[in-house]
Amino acid sequence: MKILINFYKNILQTTKTVLLVIEYMLYTIFINLLDIFTVLLKKPFLLKYKILNFIFETLYDLHNIITLNLYNETDTLTYGSTPVSTSIKIFNSIVTPNTKTFLDLGSGRGNITFVASQGYNLKCTGYELVDKHLDYAKFINKYLIRKNIVFEKKDFMKTALPESDIIF
Repeated sequence: MKILINFYKNILQTTKTVLLVIEYMLYTIFINLLDIFTVLLKKPFLLKYKILNFIFETLYDLHNIITLNLYNETDTLTYGSTPVSTSIKIFNSIVTPNTKTFLDLGSGRGNITFVASQGYNLKCTGYELVDKHLDYAKFINKYLIRKNIVFEKKDFMKTALPESDIIF
């Protein structure tokens, strides 16, 4: 009887986990679709990046869920991605004709860096510590072929920062 109870508890826990994952995926898809529509209305030339990012981000998240590789590498680091629509608002308010360079400290998957490069033609550098985020950003950049972006594995707390017009 005790084995049967434990079996049902495991099924219940697995079901709860699956439901949470489905809820997370639906939320992520919804937010990304809103972001795509905003980009389409405000900066249509960023659409290629946003759609590529949406596809790869969804596949990347699904891979992590399937392999149960959730956040194990980033346990001690906080990760949050700036949506493309928010990036556009930020850059619209601070970029001037004299703005040439952008430095992203903790660039993650490169969202805001790609917006700076494609949307505002800035020379961009992204520093990231987490390998899987750095690899993801470099992978997306390979398909976008942006020559004005460099992603590097650096700890910005231990690195002399280069002169930049915007530091984020």
